[in-house]
Amino acid sequence: MTLYDKNMKLLGKVDPGLCSRLKEESEGIEVKISKIGLPVPKIGRISLHSSYDPLGEAEILIRSQMPEGDGPGKKAILVLGLGFGYHIKELLKRVETQTPIFVVEPSLGILRCAMEYVDLEDILTKTHLLIGKRADGLFEERGLRRIFEGLGSGGLELVTIVHHPSLRINEDYFHKLTRIINRQRFLSMGRLRILVVYPIYGGSLPIAHYCTQALKDMGHEVEVLDNSVYKQALDSIERITDVESHLEQLRGLFTCLLSEAAMARCLKVKPDLVFALAQAPLNREVLERLRQLGIPTAFWFVEDFRFFDYWRKIAPHYDYFFTIQRGEFFEELERIGVKNYHYLPLAASPKIHRKVRLRKEEQREFSSDISFIGAGYYNRRNFFPSLLDFDFRIWGDGWDISSPLGRVIQRSGQRITSEECVKIFCASKINLNLHSSSYHNGVNPNGDFVNPRTFEIAAAGGFQLVDFRSELPELFEIGKEIITYSDIDDLRAKIEYYLDHPLERKRIASRAKKRVAKDHTYEARMREMLEFIYEREERLGAKGQEGERVSELIRQARGDSELGRFLTRFKGRDRLTLKDIVQEIRKGKGELTRPEGVFLLMYEIWDWAKEKKVI
Repeated sequence: MTLYDKNMKLLGKVDPGLCSRLKEESEGIEVKISKIGLPVPKIGRISLHSSYDPLGEAEILIRSQMPEGDGPGKKAILVLGLGFGYHIKELLKRVETQTPIFVVEPSLGILRCAMEYVDLEDILTKTHLLIGKRADGLFEERGLRRIFEGLGSGGLELVTIVHHPSLRINEDYFHKLTRIINRQRFLSMGRLRILVVYPIYGGSLPIAHYCTQALKDMGHEVEVLDNSVYKQALDSIERITDVESHLEQLRGLFTCLLSEAAMARCLKVKPDLVFALAQAPLNREVLERLRQLGIPTAFWFVEDFRFFDYWRKIAPHYDYFFTIQRGEFFEELERIGVKNYHYLPLAASPKIHRKVRLRKEEQREFSSDISFIGAGYYNRRNFFPSLLDFDFRIWGDGWDISSPLGRVIQRSGQRITSEECVKIFCASKINLNLHSSSYHNGVNPNGDFVNPRTFEIAAAGGFQLVDFRSELPELFEIGKEIITYSDIDDLRAKIEYYLDHPLERKRIASRAKKRVAKDHTYEARMREMLEFIYEREERLGAKGQEGERVSELIRQARGDSELGRFLTRFKGRDRLTLKDIVQEIRKGKGELTRPEGVFLLMYEIWDWAKEKKVI
């Protein structure tokens, strides 16, 4: 058996997917034999290892980039560049066997060539190879994603080992990847102070709560400006007069008051980011003042842009504008000068929308063959009478109790809580989902955005039939994770079919639940939002936080073991200033070490410059 066949057989066991992709010929790769008899690949004029002693070179590389100390389970290692793997073999000698190691190499040809010349058994069995993958797709890999999610706990450190010849050959790829790594590292370890501005009322209010909880769960410091407490005051204003011009003026003054309250809160808490949800009362004047102060603002417009057009007045004044629709909406945003816009679909909150066990009395109250939760919009009032021959229950407000639908409307059309919604999702055989419309008799044939109910039903493990939306196929696999209908005849046929096939309902609902947990949580949406902002906002996270992050300083100092050892004494802290370091040095006794002397000198220079007002 040749070396190539041996390596391929092993790769087929540990990563059959990569093995099947390894068909790319190693064209353009010349292999030379080094002075000590080991093969060395060369691409163009760049040799990937030393032509004299690749093993000695590998030892120097790992010694210079690998921090000392730290016990098992404390590190994860990301190696940029494969070459023929000499540096990776040296790395494997120095780390604990349970340390996760990921090797990134954009070229399948490099791996194929290495398989022909080098015994890769240790590398294939003890590392995770990420070969020939897009740089922006690497962090979809489950293992790597878990590593970055674990950085924020403080118990894990990510070490990056750079194979410089590989970077020279694939400069653009690794430059992009480094930016992504820095972004992911920041989002995992960076702690932002975020002010979330709630609306006064409406469907975006619970979404604001879910976003707040998600941001807190991600470890950010979240301040809330809860404008829902002013709902009664707004209702009082609406009763003052019937003259619309006066009402409009009063509403404007009320918005000015709440906007100024938001400004006052910003000046107090000094947030890194102001995040507002649809209908949040922030006027243009305050948004412009925040921009002048250098405080980034973001807005999530979780409404139908065709039905609500107030976005035209506010979108240009936000730094970042997030939407649940794109296409035509994006064209309109560009037309009015909005630059930083991004599609961000709705989601579910697993802490709220989850499978629950119902008591017997709850089963009697909430269970039915078909249920619908929502307000009595025009299309629903016209569509649902055709379903009255089924065991059908409607929950929610805005319905005409005196209409033919009155006999299936529960609790006389009262609003129900989020907790009760979840119980209905779990108790119903089929959850009916029809997106609202004020001008269609049933299904909107041009519907695009996906409502929150779609994700919430799925997250709770409920089975649903939902009207088709153009954005839906990107979010769920239709026919496998979710079932759609196009009109009343299609809906009736599918109701009858799925009532007769309970096991199929269960399988589809289970797949949808897993998909939401994987891709469609509010935490995932908030992470995507912050990634988008971070890529464009260099100062994000810098306000109000003095000093450098200790873990980052230690990581950067790994090439200087003396400096690295000195900085480890600050490991328990989050951030560190020069003043902190000097105060610690002055507590000590005896002869100064080299790093201590350098820091004291730096502080003297800094203190002099401050006194002379140079800085």
